[in-house]
Amino acid sequence: EHAHGHRHVKALKTSFPSSESPYTGDAPIPARGAFCAEVPVITNANLTQYYQVATGLYTPPPACGQWGQAVLELSGSVRGVQFDRFGAVWLGPVEVLRTTTPEPTTEGIHWKVHRDISSVGALLDKPANMSIQIPNVVDPTYTGALLVNISIRFYHSGPQAVEDRRQREVRALTDFTALPGVTPIFATNVTGGATQVNLVKGLPRSIAAARLEVFASGHGCEEFWYSNLPTSLTPSGGCGSGAYREIEVWVDGVLAGVQYPFPVIYTGGVNPFLWRPLTGIGSFAVPPYNFDLTPFAGLLADGQEHNVSIGVRHDNEQGVWYVDGVLHLELGGSGAAWEVESHSDVQPPVSVKTTGNINATLNVTTTGKRQVKVTAKRGASTFSVSQQLQAYNFNTVEGNLQVSVGYMKSVTTTTRDQDITKVVTYYPYYVYDFYAEDNKTMEIEAVVNYTRSVVVHGEVGGQARDLALLGVINASAVYNRSLTNHSELFKGGGGSSELAKITLGDSPCYQRSVEAKDGYTKAAHNSTYACSWGEFYVCGLEICRGVPEPILAFV
Repeated sequence: EHAHGHRHVKALKTSFPSSESPYTGDAPIPARGAFCAEVPVITNANLTQYYQVATGLYTPPPACGQWGQAVLELSGSVRGVQFDRFGAVWLGPVEVLRTTTPEPTTEGIHWKVHRDISSVGALLDKPANMSIQIPNVVDPTYTGALLVNISIRFYHSGPQAVEDRRQREVRALTDFTALPGVTPIFATNVTGGATQVNLVKGLPRSIAAARLEVFASGHGCEEFWYSNLPTSLTPSGGCGSGAYREIEVWVDGVLAGVQYPFPVIYTGGVNPFLWRPLTGIGSFAVPPYNFDLTPFAGLLADGQEHNVSIGVRHDNEQGVWYVDGVLHLELGGSGAAWEVESHSDVQPPVSVKTTGNINATLNVTTTGKRQVKVTAKRGASTFSVSQQLQAYNFNTVEGNLQVSVGYMKSVTTTTRDQDITKVVTYYPYYVYDFYAEDNKTMEIEAVVNYTRSVVVHGEVGGQARDLALLGVINASAVYNRSLTNHSELFKGGGGSSELAKITLGDSPCYQRSVEAKDGYTKAAHNSTYACSWGEFYVCGLEICRGVPEPILAFV
């Protein structure tokens, strides 16, 4: 499909050259404490149907009651021809993984996905059903059946970890696994500017802190939203609504927070040879977005029903976002609760400037900003969450060439009396996509360079701490095949490099660099890992929290 604003080729009926099984160059998950147990939950799920949901029963490991860390492992295999598919995993009603699958070779590939799920520990101390849905289609053209296994690995800590779990509650905003007449992943959809309404009631009366974790991924005309042109300039069959998006969270009609979505590129994205074997940042475990709802803790704990809604600003009707929210509550005493004192939302119009026209050279420059602040009081204490967002996007289209370049930057400052935490995210990107065909062949040339940077600065008890996560990918690829015989590949190959780096204070505490070419790893370097920050630690693309333990190995 190559209409302007949605330039993308996925799995075609083609015998791709053999390649190494795909993997991610993202930072690994450290094992904190001694390995204790591995619990298989879903075994040999053969995913071949679009609305298929596979399930398994999770039972807590009897010999590992004092665990401190839990890591979900999904292992999969597929062969033949297949699209990159998306899906999710739920433990009971709570989503614990948003994922996409790699495109296979004829010989077959296998892959693994890890995600630290210690934050849902309150759910892991009792039996629960686990569900997975990865909508798939197997027919004479697309032959790849997905074979998937899921287990949970536990690492020992001690009684403090058990006590910490007792002070936390995890709640899905909506149990999408139990809605009648619809399968869970499709039940989470929002499109065309709609807002997902989640009515929540029966929450604990002693909420000390609240965090909303939002799993979100764009698909269809929203998969490459940063390449979308304004609707008025979009040719028939293309994707409109422009190139500016925000994920918004509302509590009873009051805007609680906004975040920019990271441009995750799936393994068929832009050009399949870009991602063989090194996949895009966050493509296997799409990192969720976290919103601090502590200013609304008193409201949520009043025993009444509340609407915690999620939307994606400017998403279009031809695309869809699948969004699923999980409430993480820290429980405290029965004293005074946080109550919202003030709220501000500065939302200037998104600026769109164009020159030229679609029949020659079209240039579209888009800029957007947002400022949100929520302040709450509890007695003499003050809690505030302030956000500043700024984005720039430039799309140029000339014939069969489209170049999308831009960045998204946000600063979220959380202040509790004298303690300050500042999180700065920065997502620059460059996508070059050229398509051409004659009466015999078609060719795609692509270059993708993009970065995911997250910097956390904390001032707690008069002490400053800094933690920075950096992921950088540079990839290029060419793909040329026959138009009459889709299995006849004339040219196909690409190269990529990825850097994953974690900095603690002024010094790198972990660094990994990988180089790949034409489907195989050419060089890989890993440093030792020394990235603990008290109870906080870096777990892949996320920052996790747990009882401090020595780092013994990688998961």
